Amino acid sequence: MLQKQCCQGYGELKVEEDLEELSSMAKTDEEDSEYYAKHDANWEEWYMAKERHHGTVREHFLASFLKYLRHAEGGILSDKESSIHVRQVHKVLEVLNKGAKDMKCLTWNKGLKIWDVFCAPNLCAKSLTGNTIKTYIKTIEIFR
Repeated sequence: MLQKQCCQGYGELKVEEDLEELSSMAKTDEEDSEYYAKHDANWEEWYMAKERHHGTVREHFLASFLKYLRHAEGGILSDKESSIHVRQVHKVLEVLNKGAKDMKCLTWNKGLKIWDVFCAPNLCAKSLTGNTIKTYIKTIEIFR
């Protein structure tokens, strides 16, 4: 309810505006790449560290997801692409339930908590574009 007040038109479908925003994924990838290059340069090492596979449930699944994305079943993504996707999942998990050791937050409110706590506020604040939000949602879908 709070988001409806802070974001004019929250929950409304704006087809024309969305169609104008449907540029190629390159803009989204570029936006993500710039963010990760500035703020998260050492995440690759963090995910690949052996202790992540024996750490918390969350750490184990994030490290395993990175390996999955680089495997044939996961699409044989490049190191950069796979790191971006894993970091997106990690970021969503931290926003939903910072510091938790599990991933139960992905199931809260039948998964809609992702929209309520992460997607809608970022769209309202215009801190992420619609295409970037779509990328996050697709990545979470693959992760689940």
